[in-house]
Amino acid sequence: MAFREIGFRKKDGIKGWLETMVRKFDGGKGMIAVIRDIMLRKEAEEQLKKANDLLQRMLSLDGLTGTANRRSLDELLAREWESAKQ
Repeated sequence: MAFREIGFRKKDGIKGWLETMVRKFDGGKGMIAVIRDIMLRKEAEEQLKKANDLLQRMLSLDGLTGTANRRSLDELLAREWESAKQ
């Protein structure tokens, strides 16, 4: 049983989301399909992604000056060090 997410556009242009699941039974003679609207979940996921992106930016910038902070410098140095080793 695997669920599949399907995105689509409504007639008014708004994006919609459905989650579907299809399962065969009785040797393939029968089938059960479940379809549910997951628009609210998708909106919540998008809001969470935006909040996480903002938090990530806040973690890497100094609150007073808006420039990269020590954490950003450490991450950059680690990436460059790995790149230089190769």
